[in-house]
Parts: sequence; structure tokens; C-alpha cells
Amino acid sequence: MEELGKTIWKQYATDAGQYQTIDSVAGNIITGKTPSTKKPEYYGGVYPFVTIPDMHSSVWLCSTDRALSDLGNESQPKKLVPAGSVLVSCIATIGLVGLTAYPSHFNQQINAVVPNRSGEEYYLYYALSAIKSKLLGIGATGSATLNVNKAAFSSIEIPWPSSQQMRDYLHRVTPVFEAMKTRTIESIKLEQIRDALLPKLLSGQIDVSKVAVQ
Repeated sequence: MEELGKTIWKQYATDAGQYQTIDSVAGNIITGKTPSTKKPEYYGGVYPFVTIPDMHSSVWLCSTDRALSDLGNESQPKKLVPAGSVLVSCIATIGLVGLTAYPSHFNQQINAVVPNRSGEEYYLYYALSAIKSKLLGIGATGSATLNVNKAAFSSIEIPWPSSQQMRDYLHRVTPVFEAMKTRTIESIKLEQIRDALLPKLLSGQIDVSKVAVQ
């Protein structure tokens, strides 16, 4: 489904007829931050904390290895981005892109583009995925670690459609993104059920010996 959405995006990006810098079309651009790991009370809550490994699995960032507590969130309230923000990795592993499914925090290797209008994240997702080669070029500064700073990232130009073109695009592509999100959440729930049941099966707490095999 991601490829279907990409095909639709390419049609509108080709016909856009104009380019805009990322900062001119974004509602906000935020660079992430890691709360002090010396304070364990900052972790283990309900606020997803996105890091690079979390961005490899799917379009929607519905599950993260770590989460922040209320205290962790309060320690950096200006770093919390809303659901539907587009995260882009800009240090070390460059060019990974994902959509936040929930209000989220993220580390300093990642920039978040908060859309100016709801739904525009579905256009920005593909537009920002398409600039990976530009990010790599900017980040190759001669040091061992690739690094694209916020100012350089914000000034990159992307094709931007007219208001009518954007409405048409969102009408076509929104069901695709909603379906991808639903599938991702369902997959996570199935994994959680599996992880909960497997130890009980292996330990004999659940007896399946009398289950009929069709």
C-alpha cells in the first residue's frame, strides 16, 4: 500500500509546478532531545520516545522500544509533537521517515515536521522520503558521522501543489494511509497476544493437547 500511495504522490509532485522550502510549508520544525537517562523516573510511561531503530519497521510509528513518563514529558514539553507529525532522521542514519501515530517525543538525531494543516502529513511523508539523496549530500561534511542541522534541513525545497491539487491528492491518498495505520496497529496487537501466550504454552500453563485439529 505504501507503493500505491507513492505512485499517487509522484503524479501530484510532478504536476505541482512550484517548489517551497520545508520551513515555509510546515507549521513547525522541531529537533528532538533525550531526557536525562540518569533519571529513571523520566521513563516507562505512555509517551512514545522514538529513536532510529523504531523508524525501520513501518510508515506509522505505532510502537517504540522506550516511552517517557509524565515527568519525562514535563521535563521537555516543547519537544512533544502531535500525532500526524513527520519524523526524519538527520544524524548518522540519514533519511528515514515515519509518521507519529500518537503524541510523541524523539531523540536529537531526528527532526519533526509538524504539518501546517491536518492531512498534509500524507504529502510530506513522500516528499521528505524523496529528499534522502539531498540529505546525504548535505550531511557528508567530512566527519565520520553524517549530520544535517536543522537550518540546512529547513531550507531544502520540495515540490508543493496548489490548494486544489492538495485537496484532490488527500481525497485519494487518505484511505491508503488510514488502512496502513489500521494494519500496523492490528499487527502489533497480534504480536502482543503471541508474546503473552507463548511462554504459557511452553510452560504447560495452557493445555492444547485436546484441541481438535481440523
